Amino acid sequence: MNQNDMVSLPPQNSNRDHDHSKDTELLATAAELYRNLRQAAGLTLEEAVVQTSGYTVPLEETITACQEVIKSQPDNPHAYFMLGNAQRQQQDIDGAIASYRKALELAPDNYYFYRHLSTLLYQEERLDEAITVCQQALQSQPENPLIYSALGKIQLQKGNQAEGMANCKKAVELAEGVTIPLQALCF
Repeated sequence: MNQNDMVSLPPQNSNRDHDHSKDTELLATAAELYRNLRQAAGLTLEEAVVQTSGYTVPLEETITACQEVIKSQPDNPHAYFMLGNAQRQQQDIDGAIASYRKALELAPDNYYFYRHLSTLLYQEERLDEAITVCQQALQSQPENPLIYSALGKIQLQKGNQAEGMANCKKAVELAEGVTIPLQALCF
């Protein structure tokens, strides 16, 4: 199994406004489902790769586990988010976008969900959609410099120099006095 067959969740401190308690619950559920699948297949846990402390679960099992969690908890945005991450790894871009959108529908104030969706749309050169997602994110978090940074970068890529520069400038202004890792200001 190689790294491309794995999917990861964000580290616990990736978004200070995000409630990670549900992630832990979902990971426990995913890990349990994974163990049950491996056991049903007659494989021992030593043959499996489950690293819940590192938020890593094999890709196929992640998809299966997320689908099972969604069946029992259809309003769990974290299950859709994890499913989107796994679909993205499988290059199921439309599936990932749909899953991220469902996660956002259920948790419209979650910056991390917006970031993943806008980044994926940007990478797929669906710039108008990425701009719309950033603008939606700003409705719930109008003082988040990372959103302005992403929006500025997308607008610059699209050729909207004035808007892109204005949003990049706004990102820098909002980031003054706030500790933000440099790599967080870029995709």
